[in-house]
Amino acid sequence: MNKYVKILCVKYVNYLKNNIGGVIMSGWIKLYRELKDKAIWQKCTPEHKTILITLLMIVNYKPNQWEWQGKKFTVEKGQMITSLDSIVKESGKGITIQNVRSALKKFEKLGFLTNKSTKTGRLVTILNWHTYQDSEEDSNKDTNKELTKNQQRSNKELTPNKKDKNVKNDKKNTYGEFKNVKLKDSEIEKLKADFGNEEELITFLDEYIEMKGYKAKNHYLAIRKWVVDAVKEDKIKKNKLDDKTVINHYSGHQANFDQRSFQAGEYDKYIYDVTKELKK
Repeated sequence: MNKYVKILCVKYVNYLKNNIGGVIMSGWIKLYRELKDKAIWQKCTPEHKTILITLLMIVNYKPNQWEWQGKKFTVEKGQMITSLDSIVKESGKGITIQNVRSALKKFEKLGFLTNKSTKTGRLVTILNWHTYQDSEEDSNKDTNKELTKNQQRSNKELTPNKKDKNVKNDKKNTYGEFKNVKLKDSEIEKLKADFGNEEELITFLDEYIEMKGYKAKNHYLAIRKWVVDAVKEDKIKKNKLDDKTVINHYSGHQANFDQRSFQAGEYDKYIYDVTKELKK
């Protein structure tokens, strides 16, 4: 431990015995190692560094009532009402008023504090005091409060609204071989009740989307508006097998068909039998 650090420690121990602004100063302050890499430390003189540490030790560590500018004033944590002479006295031997003036000006420029001077005193506020100097107990309280708020928010999100108690989970699911059709459970039930061939309708739309790249915002409405009719028309087309189609499909009769001679009524019966067999 070098001489400079020893002097600071002795000052701090002695200072803890003093009563500043009605608040008994005790305990300790946090001094982060990264401070030595900051501009406020690198660009400061030894005198400024002494003033810097002194300010950290003498500002209020908890709110305190004070009279300032003739009015009752609450001095918050990280603040103090002081004077240049008081800071010089607290900083100890070797520190002058000019040192304090230049230090406050530099600290304010670097964003470490704000400094408001009046005829009745000087209000010094260490910026970001809460971030670096709040006690572990205060930090834990703040953390617990935030955790409690988050937990309450989560509980509200998880708790269903009374209006939703009897509402079914009606999210859209995918259907069809190619998973192209999206329908709610309630929509499936309606299609089943209204048409009875919901699987056939879904298959038709699924294959149509896969082949044609068809897009629709609402597959349920698409089924009701045109898929139902399209399936019916498709069935009609399949059932309308003309003579040529029958002969082309029924290869066993095709070669000799033109050479056959049919008696009255035999031709129609022949076509009927062939068509019936194709549909099996």
